[in-house]
Amino acid sequence: MHFGLYGINQGAAADPEVAVGLAQLAEELGFDSLWTAGDLALPDPKPHPQAAAPATPVVHPALCLGALAEHTDQLMLVLGASEGCARDALLWAKLGASLDHWSEGRGQLLLPPGFFAATGQGLEDEWLEALRSLWGSDVPTVEGQFHPLSNLQAAPRPIQGARLPLWVQGRSAAAVRGAVLAGQGWLCLGEDLETVAEALAMLTEEEARSERPSALGILEVSVLASALPSPEDLEAYEELGVDRLVLRLPPDRAPVLEAFLEDIAEAYFDDFLDEPEG
Repeated sequence: MHFGLYGINQGAAADPEVAVGLAQLAEELGFDSLWTAGDLALPDPKPHPQAAAPATPVVHPALCLGALAEHTDQLMLVLGASEGCARDALLWAKLGASLDHWSEGRGQLLLPPGFFAATGQGLEDEWLEALRSLWGSDVPTVEGQFHPLSNLQAAPRPIQGARLPLWVQGRSAAAVRGAVLAGQGWLCLGEDLETVAEALAMLTEEEARSERPSALGILEVSVLASALPSPEDLEAYEELGVDRLVLRLPPDRAPVLEAFLEDIAEAYFDDFLDEPEG
């Protein structure tokens, strides 16, 4: 079981000094990834209890991870996309490639929950084709209705090339199908063990129904949680096939956030993670 942190670009972590300190501490303790919220603005009032407060400061995710790439060496950096901006294939191809280039091969992209459900028929396929072509083809070309490409170049390409990982977020049928057919990873919202088990059952059914491209490899499963599960639930997640627990950073000041990371490492890392090298 691996552990990641979600929300490194918002709340107290919107302060650059705080974000850098948390990122370096996370790497030192043995976390494997930093995930940014893709929101460019927050709804007012809050749509649900787990949503961030409307006045919460949020730094653009690409700017945040670009800066943190310079202060870390090993952490996977997962760039969250907003609902509207994610559909701009050229923009997100450039952001993903730039982050991967800047971080020496640690960049990844996270598609928002509504991406597959809200787009028109054929748009997702063209969007993915555009990204892969811009990232890996010597002559990027897409002939289509939504994202036509020709007679252009977009250097630098990602260090990971066309295999730069895409994560799909959400528990809808469309999101699960998108993860199976197009994602290297799936991020599932985990309110409790029961809802995660139900979502994983849906994933298993979709995997049996759809033919996953062999080039994508085995789908990696992460659970996004607002609170650390009990040791028993954590073991149950592992038995269900969950590869990573991604924990939301609480809306607290830097000392509280540092203690939050240290408490997680002390309580769980010896049991669920290999000891960090060095």
